[in-house]
Amino acid sequence: MHAADVKKSARLRRFVSALNLAGQKGLTTRDLIQQTGDCAISAIAAEVRENGYVIDCQRESRTTWRYRLVEQGQQDMFGKAV
Repeated sequence: MHAADVKKSARLRRFVSALNLAGQKGLTTRDLIQQTGDCAISAIAAEVRENGYVIDCQRESRTTWRYRLVEQGQQDMFGKAV
């Protein structure tokens, strides 16, 4: 998978920002769609993880998933996730 760089992608920054503001409560898939305007939430989470962020995702019910930002991403001097 080729993930976009969070620093260069408004789509990924919207996702990280929404989760950051939500804190430990996190946001459901529906919340994230409404707040970011993006629909492919699981794909965005995967890209953000490739950038070194730790994103927790837990199932709350048969159709509801909740995402939480556990740890901010870290990159080495070449921009690679560490």
